[in-house]
Amino acid sequence: MVETFLGLPLLPRFKMFSWKFLHDALPLSSTVCPKGLPVNPVLIFCHSDLETVSHLFRDCPFISPLWEQGPLTLDGRLLQAKPFNEWFTNLMSDFQRSKNFGGLVSFVSFLWAIWLMRNQCIFRQAVWSPSMTFHLSADWVARVTQAGVFQNQLSSSYRIRSPPLESFMSLRLSGGPTDPLDHCLLFDGAWNCHDNSAGAGCIFREIHSDRVLGGSARAGRTMPGL
Repeated sequence: MVETFLGLPLLPRFKMFSWKFLHDALPLSSTVCPKGLPVNPVLIFCHSDLETVSHLFRDCPFISPLWEQGPLTLDGRLLQAKPFNEWFTNLMSDFQRSKNFGGLVSFVSFLWAIWLMRNQCIFRQAVWSPSMTFHLSADWVARVTQAGVFQNQLSSSYRIRSPPLESFMSLRLSGGPTDPLDHCLLFDGAWNCHDNSAGAGCIFREIHSDRVLGGSARAGRTMPGL
């Protein structure tokens, strides 16, 4: 399941966030308190149970009603029917299998909103607010949507176009002057403003396609004379 996160239409921070779910890597109060950090291990929302992954994101009486009221309208009676990790991975798999990427984004965005709300209550002395949690979730859904639109526009507008044949300086190693050219050698360089050094790389490419046959990442490098 972890490997499939890389191919999901989620922001990189959401993929890492989901990975931390499955590896118990979130810095929860009940996790860091036994290691000697002076924190209260009790969840700041309800002040009654330890801050665990399942209690923070699903089972807390302040959180579980929000899953029913939110855009996913999950059945509250089934929330605690499975262990949290199994519940989480099953929902992620269901969204992926049905290609319900809108539901997938809403699901992870709401988990992220709960985490943000928790951090604001702990570090900024904010007051627990269901409406603010929904607002944060909707805001991140909009961000993911905007990022997807931008990515589609970028991928559709950016195409590697071969320069016209007349712009090349050709050198024939074999064949006659009227034989068609098969390959080209492209150079590109960069300048380092910190030490004034410059370098160049090159690739061999087929003349009428973008297929790269080989090349060198550092074909040459120069240092300043002064």
